[in-house]
Amino acid sequence: PLAGSYVAIRTLKKVELETQATMRSLTEALEVRDAYTNQHSARVTEYVEAILDEMPHVPTRLKLITIEAARIHDVGKI
Repeated sequence: PLAGSYVAIRTLKKVELETQATMRSLTEALEVRDAYTNQHSARVTEYVEAILDEMPHVPTRLKLITIEAARIHDVGKI
């Protein structure tokens, strides 16, 4: 039972790291493709962070996901 839990947690961590790497790549692609949209995404991310700072009841993990979503919200423009 413990081995199964260990493998599941290790796999989850690997998926999280791969997802973060993919999001970084998408952000970089957006920056290369369109500097204005990249700046817009950076501003949106700042606004989202400021709003979340005023919402202490939101769980940290949800805050992190929301911030990442703000960074790539215009990735479809690529």
